[in-house]
Amino acid sequence: MASSISSSALRLLGRAGRLRRSGEPYFALSPISASSSSSSSLSTTTAPLVEKEKEKEKEVGASLRSGGTALTLSTNGWRVLDALGVADELRAKFLRIHGLVMRSEDGKELRSFRFEDEAPGQELRAVERRVLVETLAGRLPPNTISFSSRLRSIAWQGKDGILLELDDGRQVLAKIVIGCDGVNSPIAKWMGFSEPKYAGHSAFRGLGQYPEGQQYESKVNYFYGRGLRAGFVPASPTKVYWFICFNSQSRGPWIADPSALKKEALDLVQTWPQELLDIIHNTPDDAIVKNPFVDRWLWPGLSPSPVAAASNGGGSAVAVVAGDAWHPMTPTSARARAAL
Repeated sequence: MASSISSSALRLLGRAGRLRRSGEPYFALSPISASSSSSSSLSTTTAPLVEKEKEKEKEVGASLRSGGTALTLSTNGWRVLDALGVADELRAKFLRIHGLVMRSEDGKELRSFRFEDEAPGQELRAVERRVLVETLAGRLPPNTISFSSRLRSIAWQGKDGILLELDDGRQVLAKIVIGCDGVNSPIAKWMGFSEPKYAGHSAFRGLGQYPEGQQYESKVNYFYGRGLRAGFVPASPTKVYWFICFNSQSRGPWIADPSALKKEALDLVQTWPQELLDIIHNTPDDAIVKNPFVDRWLWPGLSPSPVAAASNGGGSAVAVVAGDAWHPMTPTSARARAAL
């Protein structure tokens, strides 16, 4: 998901509104099949800021991403979804979370509280990625999304805009380019951002499934150990989102066997509370993912701006990166999920 909205991004949205009125083209690139979700670019495309006949979203993958697990969206995220007109549709499918419980690895409670007591009005829900992406995409006009659109090159074209060439030879000339194309974003590289670096920890994530209904309270449940933390949160009446984050000096080998991933996850927390183990056991093998976390160090005054603009001969063009393309998410930098 994209980051909380910066002043630069707000200026970009204002410019998008002006381009809507002038009929200028808009372009967004997002990796449906890559490791990061496409919610950032889909939410941008869904926003009623640009003329629908002019805008196009290019997806790296061949179809909408149907995999992935879930993500937690808090109050700012729901405000954005309200503005896009999809929030109530999603609220009807996912449970509102009312509190948080923190426990040690042996199950001893360390702290608990209700959100209404600590932060009145806080809205938190765990939302299934697949449902979020499909809901946003469903609000777009037909043929807005162009699949299998891997970017080959990008270049400024003066007053005419920004020229993007795709692997299949297609060329797109746009006044605004929004790169929501994941941690290895070619648009971010073109704008001068450094390569993302491994952040020293990885995570397992999954969706426990209970066709007859799950019985857990609507709370975030955290468990803390040495160099290891885990948790779960009910997402819907029949699904529970869980995660395990652990320190590791290296990314480790790529594991393609889903059953091996599940065993590795269980081995990490084999002596932890049984309720966590039960949720993992109730997760289909193909509903478990493992990801190394990467980060891109952003130094104020030294790192490139997420917004680049050029003007020449009375024309102008803007390129921007959002979400993981700008600053990859890690468990210790919870910026993105807050505000789409």
